[in-house]
Amino acid sequence: MKVLVIRLSSLGDVILSSVVLTPLYEKGFEIDFLTLKPFHQLFWKDYRINKVIHADKKS
Repeated sequence: MKVLVIRLSSLGDVILSSVVLTPLYEKGFEIDFLTLKPFHQLFWKDYRINKVIHADKKS
């Protein structure tokens, strides 16, 4: 099963949203993470995340 975690607000909220990653990963979900461009680098090497997707604030 796949899941998309979306967090587009401030840096603190993006970091706090990472709390849900471990339970999802342990249940066998394939996780994609969508966030704003400045924050996507935080999750590049996270083993729990299959794909990091970033968006520009303007788009």
